[in-house]
Amino acid sequence: MVVLFFLWIFAAVRKEYRKSPDEDKGEFWRDALGGGAGLMSAGLLLNFVNFLFFDEGLRNLSFCLVLAGMVNASIYIWKESRKRSFMLLGMAAAGAAIYYWYYF
Repeated sequence: MVVLFFLWIFAAVRKEYRKSPDEDKGEFWRDALGGGAGLMSAGLLLNFVNFLFFDEGLRNLSFCLVLAGMVNASIYIWKESRKRSFMLLGMAAAGAAIYYWYYF
C-alpha cells in the first residue's frame, strides 16, 4: 500500500513537470518538493521506519504528514486547474481515509 502511494505521488509529480513550461521547471521542483509531494514522501518514509521499529509516535507523525501532503497537493493542483479540483480533493480524502483505516 505504501509503495503504491509513493508511485502514485511520483507519477503525478512527473506528469505535472512535463506539462510545465521550460522556464518554470526549476521553480516547479522547489514547489513540488516543498509542498504536497515532499510532505507525502516524508510521511511515507517515516511510515517505512515505523514498520522497522513499531513506534506509535512515528505512525501518528507519518499519518499527519501524508494527510497534510495530500491536502496541500490537492489545493495546489486545484489552483492550477480548477477542472479537476473535486476529483483531486476526493482522492485526497479517500486516500487519507484508507490510510487511517489501515493503520489505526
